Amino acid sequence: MPFVMQQMRAVIERFPDTGDGFRRELEAIEANVETNPHICLGLARSFLETCCLTIELERDGAVAQASGRADDLPQRAKKLIDRIVLGFEGHPEQTAIEQHLTALAGSLNGAVRALSQLSNIPGLRHGGASAWTGAEQRHAALLAVAVDALSAFLFECHREELLRTDRAPVRYDDEPDFNTSFDDEWPVEIATYRYNASEVLFLLDPEAYKSELAGWKSAQPVQAEAETD
Repeated sequence: MPFVMQQMRAVIERFPDTGDGFRRELEAIEANVETNPHICLGLARSFLETCCLTIELERDGAVAQASGRADDLPQRAKKLIDRIVLGFEGHPEQTAIEQHLTALAGSLNGAVRALSQLSNIPGLRHGGASAWTGAEQRHAALLAVAVDALSAFLFECHREELLRTDRAPVRYDDEPDFNTSFDDEWPVEIATYRYNASEVLFLLDPEAYKSELAGWKSAQPVQAEAETD
């Protein structure tokens, strides 16, 4: 049975705005776990790094500087595990649950650390004598499964937290009613060409788009009441 990173595939389906970066790296891992397990140690490590950098960029608008040491990635993931609210908001035992989930995610990160450090040993990912034994399918699958679970869990918790704090990235296709209303009110024409004003605003000034969207949404209850009267 072909190896599939099921958790991250579900994340990509839920958040299609993540782009092709996740998908490209995911497909590379899936294609090589069985046929080229020796390169999957590096591929899986790179995938987790992509996930961490994406989260940092969405939360802070910048990527945290790394020192270049081999242990940078586990430390980077640990910082995100400690920052992100991992769930059960509003539960009377949320603090205790958060502590246990943090420990669980930290254990997964510890496994990733150990396996990724293996990739720095000559012969396991690159270099080494031709007669040396390299990583096999079971090793690649173990690391890929751990990275799949940790990356998907962190990214989904991160996006859920942004949604709750109203800092989620706005997706143009999620607001068809507003887009239609804005386009009708502000037609954009250049020569014989007509463009969607909402799409132009979204592409050129996302913050202005978000502001107009918020104003439009706040006016909807008022309009609904006026129409009822």
